[in-house]
Amino acid sequence: MRICRITFFICIFFLHVYDAASQKKDTIRFYPKPFQALKFSPLHLLSIYPSFLMGYERQIAKHQSLQADVGVVFQYFIYNPEFQDKRGVKLKGEYRYYLGQYDFRKVGAYLAAEAYWNIVNFNRETSQTECYDLNCQSMFRRTYFYKVKYREEGLALKYGLMINAGGFIFDFNAGIALRFVDYKKPNLPPNREVLFDGQFIQIPNETKRIAPGVALGVRIGHTIGRIRNQ
Repeated sequence: MRICRITFFICIFFLHVYDAASQKKDTIRFYPKPFQALKFSPLHLLSIYPSFLMGYERQIAKHQSLQADVGVVFQYFIYNPEFQDKRGVKLKGEYRYYLGQYDFRKVGAYLAAEAYWNIVNFNRETSQTECYDLNCQSMFRRTYFYKVKYREEGLALKYGLMINAGGFIFDFNAGIALRFVDYKKPNLPPNREVLFDGQFIQIPNETKRIAPGVALGVRIGHTIGRIRNQ
């Protein structure tokens, strides 16, 4: 959490310095950013932890805006014993700096720094083979029911394009991310089943880790009120 906050504010500082320098060079620029906009992210409906993710963007300066996203995680109707009763929230905070010289009612490009948090719980039912004795001469089958806590936070640096078509917003961005992933679950006794190499692939990867990743965002929405071009 601390690493994400520090890196996020460093990115904001350097983008602000770049903004101040660019304003000295240019006197007239047009940007397609909305003064205010509501957005919806359809890709999050297809996630392993699906959610209705809604976003709100607000302009804070000529080149800059802030965006906040909140999503409620829900359970698909398809029954899966390993992922039951999914619930939780997804939170995102994004700083945007708009680039280039464009017609402010068409297409605009931007750089963005995003911090996000995924806080999700779900229930799991699993069965495994265990041993009665130390030499494992006698085995039995046991079923466990328990709660899993999925926690992920990260930072993403992205490049994006936003299309404004008569007030309708189509927002696309992609970039790189640093992910801090953790799954909290009980330590079960060893499973004595014989697993062949390559037979079982764990999706998602529930290993605690810090890893790079790809950031991809697609949002659709509509502007609120007027659009500013200065």
